[in-house]
Amino acid sequence: MSVGKARTVRLFVFVVFVVFVTLVVYLVGLYVNNKNYQEKLVSCNQLYQKIAINKLISENTDKCQDKKTINEISALISNFQVQYDTFDLKVQKMSSEINADIIENNFFRQKLKGVLELVEVQNNTSSVTVGLSLSSSANLTLREQEAKLLVKSDQIKANKAKVEELLKFQMNEVESKLKVFPELKTSQTGIFLTDYYNQNLKAQVLNYGLFLNNVTELNKSINDKAIELEKVNRELALKIQANQYKTFTSNEFRALYEEMVYEKTNPPVKDLVVYALREANLKVSQIAEKRGYKKRVTAIESGLQSIGSQKLQLEAREALVQLIQNASKDGIDLSLISGYRSVDDQIYLFTTRLGVSSNADLIASERVDTQIDKVLETTAAPTYSRHHTGYTFDLGCSSIDFTDFKNTNCYEWISKDNFYQAKKLGLIPSYPEGVEKQGPNPEAWEYVWIGTGKLKNF
Repeated sequence: MSVGKARTVRLFVFVVFVVFVTLVVYLVGLYVNNKNYQEKLVSCNQLYQKIAINKLISENTDKCQDKKTINEISALISNFQVQYDTFDLKVQKMSSEINADIIENNFFRQKLKGVLELVEVQNNTSSVTVGLSLSSSANLTLREQEAKLLVKSDQIKANKAKVEELLKFQMNEVESKLKVFPELKTSQTGIFLTDYYNQNLKAQVLNYGLFLNNVTELNKSINDKAIELEKVNRELALKIQANQYKTFTSNEFRALYEEMVYEKTNPPVKDLVVYALREANLKVSQIAEKRGYKKRVTAIESGLQSIGSQKLQLEAREALVQLIQNASKDGIDLSLISGYRSVDDQIYLFTTRLGVSSNADLIASERVDTQIDKVLETTAAPTYSRHHTGYTFDLGCSSIDFTDFKNTNCYEWISKDNFYQAKKLGLIPSYPEGVEKQGPNPEAWEYVWIGTGKLKNF
């Protein structure tokens, strides 16, 4: 073979070899790239399924099935992964925070056990784990976990708010007593309590045991001081006790009653029916309402309790009995004059005092308006009396005319310290001094039960 032919053969072989190698490399590259593509596609599908199951996206189209390049699928996978990881971390962070809150909440429940029965702090969860992490909640989507964690977080916040309110209540109770004994504020316990009050809630919880000890110590000092003072100065001791109750103006007393919703009563009688002539009834109503009288609910008579010849709602009866006993201990002779009055009772009382009950035509005219208004100074028109409720009563003092009650030692006793003796039993003056257009003129002898809830400082 000539040299030229040999050279040509070698060149041909070389070219074939290069082509073969290139083809092999190309095919291997295709295989590897396709394998990578398939792996990324599987990964994308798996991740997309997680995202779809957890409702992190709203689209229904499976983006992984689009005809994308390998790089686009890779970017898609990366984007989905970031989206999923971000949400997963959010839930895990919330779970961790809730765990910490539950541990703290359980601490509340243990330290405030007994006292906290008032606020019913209940978690019903483990003090170690919230049980809502991804690993222990295979049946819950991330969205569902987040929603459940938010509910739990709101519950714990509400519980904390109740605990804060309770701690504030206890502090206010102590501080109200310290106002009477300023020297106790300089004691070691008093100084601790001042510092404690300025701490945040978490610090208060951590120091709660110490707080209880100091409160107990301080309360003992206050009580000892009160007993000591009571022996020397009973008046000051009564002021200490009266400090538990708010001070009200006359108009505030009136507002307390007007805001009261009484149980065991029927709605007010719609129309006043005293006289056969409708115009006469309207005339009495108009004059009464001009003075400030309002229609009153009426007691369900079957629920009333007897007290002597009178009847009252149970709560008012118990308060009255205790009031008379307390007065008697202090040498005060209180008695019940009048309790519940039905509409018919009030008709008899009103018409008798008016004295023109048989002349409806006269009442319908304007000729006796002054007489009607005069009677209304001390006697409510039927359907307008607070006595209809069964929660109101008139008091007497010894053998003195009850209308002169204000000038007796009974009134001095019951009205002292802004009606402390009445307020501690849930009673307030029914028609106090200094209030305009409340119906009758002020009646120092009439009291009404509203309960102690709105009367106490704490």
